[in-house]
Amino acid sequence: MAQVSIIVPVYQVEKYIRKCIESIQAQTFSDFELILVDDGSKDASGKICDEYAKKDDRIKVIHKKNEGVALARNDGIKLSKGKYVCFIDGDDWIEKFMIENCMNRILDTEADVIFHGYKQELWKNKVVINIEEKSTSDFLDTLTHSEMSEKMEQLWPYCSSYVWSYFFTRKIIKEERFPNVKISEDHIFILNVLKKCDKISFLNDFS
Repeated sequence: MAQVSIIVPVYQVEKYIRKCIESIQAQTFSDFELILVDDGSKDASGKICDEYAKKDDRIKVIHKKNEGVALARNDGIKLSKGKYVCFIDGDDWIEKFMIENCMNRILDTEADVIFHGYKQELWKNKVVINIEEKSTSDFLDTLTHSEMSEKMEQLWPYCSSYVWSYFFTRKIIKEERFPNVKISEDHIFILNVLKKCDKISFLNDFS
């Protein structure tokens, strides 16, 4: 059984999904399962997912009717088996050390959740015109539940409402699901998880 489950909701991303999948396959930490949830795509996204699954037995594909990203992620959670779980969007990609760095951090700190930095690129006419970097705070390292409560005003500005910037233990999310809403499903899910968290650790790394 794979240690890490990587869940990717896929909808109308035929231009990006190859780069997403290949960035996951290129990880230095290879003991993972990749669950691609095709949420009723009408373009070639689903076929591309099947193409990769035929060549890599770590990849599983779910084809379902279109119900939105929240339920797609929930279906991925149901199928997943890993001790650790993370989410990546179908039009994103990750640097090759990301999973290894998160695994090292979560094992070193015995945290329930890791929050790691990320980069967002703004493209126009096939050219990157802006890069926004979100880092964790230098003064935040690993916090217990009580410390999180005490430092919430300092903590929250350095957290993210994007679920793909977190790395979870299965035990902390096994009873949690994304609400079936059109916006802020990540935010609600993360807040519910953090309420149950005994310890969160921060990885000040963009990879």
